[in-house]
Amino acid sequence: MNAAGRVRIVSLSIIVACLALSASVAAQSIDELIRRAEKGDAHVQCKLGEMYGTGSGGVLKDTAEEARWYRMAAEQGDPNGQNALGGMYRRGEGVPQDYAEAARWLRKAAEQGNVYGQGWLASMYEDGNGVKQDRPQALYWYDKAAQQGDSWARDQAQRLRASMVKLPGANDAESSVAESQPHIERRLALDEIEDLLAGGVSPKRTDALVQQYGVNFELTERIKVRLLKLGADEALLLAIVKNHR
Repeated sequence: MNAAGRVRIVSLSIIVACLALSASVAAQSIDELIRRAEKGDAHVQCKLGEMYGTGSGGVLKDTAEEARWYRMAAEQGDPNGQNALGGMYRRGEGVPQDYAEAARWLRKAAEQGNVYGQGWLASMYEDGNGVKQDRPQALYWYDKAAQQGDSWARDQAQRLRASMVKLPGANDAESSVAESQPHIERRLALDEIEDLLAGGVSPKRTDALVQQYGVNFELTERIKVRLLKLGADEALLLAIVKNHR
């Protein structure tokens, strides 16, 4: 996917990601904020990272200092600091660019429910940056972020889900036709169903795809056992039986 289409307003995402401090904290001097941060206040550490990243609050822009404060918050387990630090490694700002390290911190944030970490981790899985390319995993994390109301992640999930069920061997133009015309003859293979389930796509969503496209295999007892192990439910199995074409 075109990376330019996925670029966010970094300063805005950082501001949203970092928990806002009260007005009294915002009014404190930089020396007081640093004292609090050095005592281990992760929220203030995150606030200082934001300040140094934007050159606001009475400090000059300094990405090395930005990374230092975010790291302090991240190492305490703060998901906002983890997401911000992961983003810095991904962009190579304040730290050497390191996609593997970026993915490590973004995963920590994502697993704690940080919506930005989930979205960026998804994009790294989709592109194979810092992790082995894994489209089902990308879809899983896009869905996680979308469930929290992230419209960008929702759009990426819809796009990726459509591309995962495109016509076999189709070129880009043909794929676009297939995505815009869901009535086109197309049946899902067993390995596609397994990839969706293994990647965290819910049985309900997989059921919807089965009903839309149909399947090209019969549900034998052996296949049933395999799908159940991957999380399929009885409704999905019934849909497979009914939509075998």
